[in-house]
Amino acid sequence: MLDRLSSWRKARALAIEALSRQSEAGGQGDSLQAASDAIGSLDLPVDDPVRSYGELLAAVGMAARWQPARLGAEPDADRYRTAAAARAEAVLSSRTGLRADLREIAELLTELSDPAQVQQITDRMRPIALPPPITEMRRSIPPRSPGDQAAEEQVGPVLILAAIDGEPAPDPVVLRPARYYSLDLSARPTAWPTGTSRLKVEFLTALPPSVVDVGVVEFQKDALDGSTHLVLRADLGFERPAVELVLRATFLDDTSATPGRVIGYRRLRVTSFDAGSALPRDMPIVAARVQEMLAELDTSIPKLEPNDRQDLLTLLESLVRFAHREQQKALKAGDDHVDEATFQVRLEDHFAADPNIGARLIRRAAAATGLTDLGLGRVPLELKVEHDDPPQLEDAAKYMSQPEHYAADRDSQISVLAILDDSPKYAPPGVLSNYIGWMRPKLHGLTNPRFPSLVAVVIIPTRFPTPSTWSS
Repeated sequence: MLDRLSSWRKARALAIEALSRQSEAGGQGDSLQAASDAIGSLDLPVDDPVRSYGELLAAVGMAARWQPARLGAEPDADRYRTAAAARAEAVLSSRTGLRADLREIAELLTELSDPAQVQQITDRMRPIALPPPITEMRRSIPPRSPGDQAAEEQVGPVLILAAIDGEPAPDPVVLRPARYYSLDLSARPTAWPTGTSRLKVEFLTALPPSVVDVGVVEFQKDALDGSTHLVLRADLGFERPAVELVLRATFLDDTSATPGRVIGYRRLRVTSFDAGSALPRDMPIVAARVQEMLAELDTSIPKLEPNDRQDLLTLLESLVRFAHREQQKALKAGDDHVDEATFQVRLEDHFAADPNIGARLIRRAAAATGLTDLGLGRVPLELKVEHDDPPQLEDAAKYMSQPEHYAADRDSQISVLAILDDSPKYAPPGVLSNYIGWMRPKLHGLTNPRFPSLVAVVIIPTRFPTPSTWSS
């Protein structure tokens, strides 16, 4: 017992230090995972609040990796948010009598939708007191009736965690056609129905194996990790929403099958990426980022009007091509700064020549007692220019309320903000994937709106010196 208390004190100190470091300096949550591992080594009972605390530390650590991955333009950054939510849901589903403060942290993680919320969750977790572990002293446990035991066996949840090629499965899973992917599953049943010794997990989809080919995994009681294949045998189309693969778990014995309730990864959403057909053409890294943004949109607003989604994609694809052209324009001696009116004229000319936009472009339309700059369908496009300091995606927060206000007037949940970066250039540009992303505006009177709004931000860096300048 003294050894366990000593280990608990060390783990508690690690947890306090890790939460403080994450709250004050940010980072990718490495110290949180180390503290969680230290608590996990205590080998505590399932319902011990210390064990729940440690598992939530790991979930917060996973969530902390989400924003750095997004800023690093990783094409599957959203897998960290999905994994964090799955771990928190596992804590909620597999614990009886979970403490209220720990339950609050777990529920916040399952509802995670904005990287800024990770800081808030960390700050709420810091003051939580970590109690000593439960001892092995005798406790009175009321007997269970046969009916209670049967009910538990029937509805006991099965936690499923999924990874693609060794990394937590993102949402959606972006696959390249005809490539073999290793789909790794871990199963953690809370209880096995009487007499069963095997657990089969399979994937249900409306598509035939000639389109999506995914195997079945069968677990044994003493072997709860397994792998199978996932192969996309046809291109699903760049513009098509992701296809769902729903997980089904079944406990098996020699004569019967008992369905299990899946928690964690209850589904995988699958979409395809083919560099040869993705938009914009011949820009595979940017095309992958645009597709990732569409996946994030489908997750945040699953019932978005299809026409709004298509118009948004059309605007983004055309804007990125315009940004690529502007980025290649060399700064010439005597050039004046580009003002907003000139920016708008250039962009109008570009859209007018785009066969997917052309005459459909909306110019200076009345909305919410103001005038929009441009738009397509119900998706408004607001234009801004920065002359002094290079704008970051986070800087768009000061502008995003305007396009959102216009969008609300048109009964649309999405809008676009384009910022021309006309500031002095002291370093070469990065790929355009670094300069596009989502912002989520705060809405009046709402903390967790049922119908959220999103603003797509595209920063357009322009007027760079010639490449040889950097060598002079």
